[in-house]
Amino acid sequence: MSPASLFQTPLNFFEVITPLFSLGAIFSGVVVFLFIYTRWHQRLYLAMILLALFAFGFVGSGIITDIFGGMQHNISISRQFHRTEQLCGAYFLFGLPLFLTYLLDLTPSWKRLNARIALGGLIISCGITVIAILAPDLFISQTSPQDDWLLRESAYGRGKQGIFYSIRDILLAVEIIYAFTVIILEMIRKRSAKYLGLILAGLFIAIYAAADDTIHIYTRIHITPMPELDYSRFTIGLTVFILLTMASTARRFADEAKDVENAYAAFNSSEEKFLQIASSINEVFWLVDLNARKLLYVNQAYERIWGKRHEALYTSLDTWIETIHSDDRPRVEAAVFNSRHTDPMEIEYRMQRSDGETRWIRERIAPVFSDGRETNRLVRISEDITDAKQANDNLTYLAYHDALTGLFNRKSLYQKIDDIIVQEKRAHRVSSWGLLILDLDSFKNINDMLGHTIADAVLIRTAQTIQRCVRSSDYVFRVGGDEFAVLLTNMMSETHAGIVTQKIIDELAVPFVMNGSTIHTGTSVGIAIYPRDGEDAESLFRNADEALFEAKKERNRFLFFTADMQTKAFDKLKLIEQMRVAIDRKEFQVYYQPQIDQNGRIVGAEALIRWKHPERGFIPPDEFIPVAEETGLIIPIGKWVLETACGDLKRLANAGFERLSIAVNLSVRQFRDKALVDTIDKALAASGIDVHQLHLEITESALVDDVDGAIAILNTIRSKGISFSIDDFGTGYSSLSYLKRFPITTLKIDRSFIEGIPIDRENTALVKAIISMAHEFGLTVIAEGVETKEQCTFLHSNSCGIIQGYLYSPALPHDKFLAFAQAHC
Repeated sequence: MSPASLFQTPLNFFEVITPLFSLGAIFSGVVVFLFIYTRWHQRLYLAMILLALFAFGFVGSGIITDIFGGMQHNISISRQFHRTEQLCGAYFLFGLPLFLTYLLDLTPSWKRLNARIALGGLIISCGITVIAILAPDLFISQTSPQDDWLLRESAYGRGKQGIFYSIRDILLAVEIIYAFTVIILEMIRKRSAKYLGLILAGLFIAIYAAADDTIHIYTRIHITPMPELDYSRFTIGLTVFILLTMASTARRFADEAKDVENAYAAFNSSEEKFLQIASSINEVFWLVDLNARKLLYVNQAYERIWGKRHEALYTSLDTWIETIHSDDRPRVEAAVFNSRHTDPMEIEYRMQRSDGETRWIRERIAPVFSDGRETNRLVRISEDITDAKQANDNLTYLAYHDALTGLFNRKSLYQKIDDIIVQEKRAHRVSSWGLLILDLDSFKNINDMLGHTIADAVLIRTAQTIQRCVRSSDYVFRVGGDEFAVLLTNMMSETHAGIVTQKIIDELAVPFVMNGSTIHTGTSVGIAIYPRDGEDAESLFRNADEALFEAKKERNRFLFFTADMQTKAFDKLKLIEQMRVAIDRKEFQVYYQPQIDQNGRIVGAEALIRWKHPERGFIPPDEFIPVAEETGLIIPIGKWVLETACGDLKRLANAGFERLSIAVNLSVRQFRDKALVDTIDKALAASGIDVHQLHLEITESALVDDVDGAIAILNTIRSKGISFSIDDFGTGYSSLSYLKRFPITTLKIDRSFIEGIPIDRENTALVKAIISMAHEFGLTVIAEGVETKEQCTFLHSNSCGIIQGYLYSPALPHDKFLAFAQAHC
């Protein structure tokens, strides 16, 4: 039978089954690839499998074509396998872009382009497949059959009937050129050809073979060696490309397998280290299989914290769940066994140990993701925070309570007032309630005379007494040393506040015995009413405190805040602001009142501050000094006075008054200022005066607040050569025992005792006693406020060596004081 006659015979079995088998094999390969592709991260090897499948069909079909067509002269069967060969080649249009995508580390834009090319190639390949089955003559036909032992390529034509065959080759050639370009660009970008060199060579051979086939179709001339070979050069080129690609991928696979082996060895080593580390940490380390709700690992810390053996956990995690407090259990289960874990989280819960003790646990949970970004495992770290939580609760308690009495503190008072105001506004109602500020009148004496232990006991008793006098709906606070506050809620009228306040005053006025001593306490109270006297915590407290200030002037009484007090409070605030401005504008001045000895010669002066307001003129010191002391502005003002006095002393020394001394007053706040010694040193260094020219005056109240601390400060300053005097002696908390303990050199008798001498018998006797006592202690005595010759004569006759007062001169500015000194030297 001749080859030509075979084409005239009816379709046999192979002509029907072969196209169907080819189509099924190709589509099965694509489906298998796409199925595995969605579940395996090594998509490069999957693309390589797909290329290998097409290559197997491509080369295998070509071999079968030659065997049946050439050796058995069965053109019909040969024609079917030739068609299969060309169809496999068409599917390279789909497989090659995928292979490039997963072989190279392309940019997102390149990957999107490859995806579009692959999709287009798949559509074209499927279209060609349909055409090849339904209209095979449009794909491939025989034009010049030969009766050789081997069916040559010339037996199959590419005329008008083989148009799709040629289209496929053109598209495939273009795609191979595209792949060649992409790999070249990637090699340039990466500067490496480790795995791309062989693939690039295969692509070059495929392009060269395609060019040879194209030229041969139209010129019947081969540009490749072996022109007698009638086999398709493009087929050979693609075969070589596939072989070189497999070789390159195999090399890459071998390198990665070696890396995996090394990583596995490192993992075994790291796993051992991990177990060592996990077993030694104090926190409980859990590894949980979320899907199976099964424990994979837990360290020994579980037994220490939970007080239970951990073996039972591997059987069922319910053993752990049962230890969780029943109130916390649903919340913890929902948090831990949530399959939608995406981010680390933290929870706190209570658990019960085997000994019945309840402990607090803080647990950090981190998800471990599978390849599909699904959470399949959890890493949990649990720590016992019971002690820390208790400490935090204690800190929170101390932040809002007074440690001594257990009452709420000032911070709680402000918060409670704000809370009540918010509730009032939410309920759209305005109820009346009062704020009481209480201060013990004689607490300082108790503290100084009986000691801190008794003083603390008195404060505790005071707190208990106040609590007994108010309702359970009211609130009691300790807001300062001996200062308490009461918040009276839901008052029917202001009278209620007065009744309760008087009850507190009466109860606290009852004497009581403690450690053998009868103690008397009195209290002064200031009252502010909401909303009349303030609509916020700050203004209410300020106004109640202003009422307390007025009440303390007579002691053991209460006063409601009034508009007049508000005016005074406003004036005080205005004065404070004016003082701040005065400091910056240098409105303060230092005047000096001369101190004269028995011979009428000047021996020194007292530095006195004066404030010349640009609008009000001179403001009396007794008006602004107490406010400056209260607000702390006395610190910068006193520093300026000291520096100014030292500078004037230097000018006096330069004028010839090297022995003249100037006394500078230190307020209570200044004396307690930790920077006092440093301030004095800087003033002395800046002026360059002899330290013996500077004299410091302090009041008794500054000394008796903290006797031991005062002695330490006095000794430190006295060691520099600076002398001290006690100002206004006899008006404070006088105690003769203090005089021999303090390193003082001078006593200043207050002007209130000088008034009336020598006629006032009481003052006369008292002044004589003070002078005599001072001489016994070896102290110099200065009398203040001397205004008459009779007073001066009496003082001199009783050995009071130095006089200060209007009898000789009022306080003078520096230039006039210098003139006075020159006249009395």
